[in-house]
Amino acid sequence: MAHKSLRDFAAEHGVTLRAVQKHVQKHESELGSHIIRYGPPRGTYLDDEAQAYITERLVGSPVAVMDTTLTDENERLRVELEQARQRIIDLLEERTALTERALQAETVKALAEATSQEQEQKVQDLETKLAETEETLQKLKGRSLWQRIRRWGE
Repeated sequence: MAHKSLRDFAAEHGVTLRAVQKHVQKHESELGSHIIRYGPPRGTYLDDEAQAYITERLVGSPVAVMDTTLTDENERLRVELEQARQRIIDLLEERTALTERALQAETVKALAEATSQEQEQKVQDLETKLAETEETLQKLKGRSLWQRIRRWGE
């Protein structure tokens, strides 16, 4: 004899556990010893005759048939939810990568500007030295050779 729990029987026949429990309660007098109760941890079991009897009663019982469209809808929604979660994770990773690239670009730009400012300062310094050198050269051109030689050491 193959005993089945009420839960297994309900799943096998596509009905709710509550529907099977109601049938067992309703027909307990007819089923009698074919219902086996082991206690709270293990639950209630049906033998082959009880299973056949309840199966006959379940056929055509519109209340007992589990709505498979809801089950299918729930499964579809679970899949969509998981896909949405994965898409969110992907978008967060993409945003992180873009943020890192933007930060690197800003750093490079700041370094380039700093380098550019340093170079501009060097150019200004060189232009100032060039102007001073040209001024000194103009002063020296107005002197004679002997004046230039005498002032050379100064």
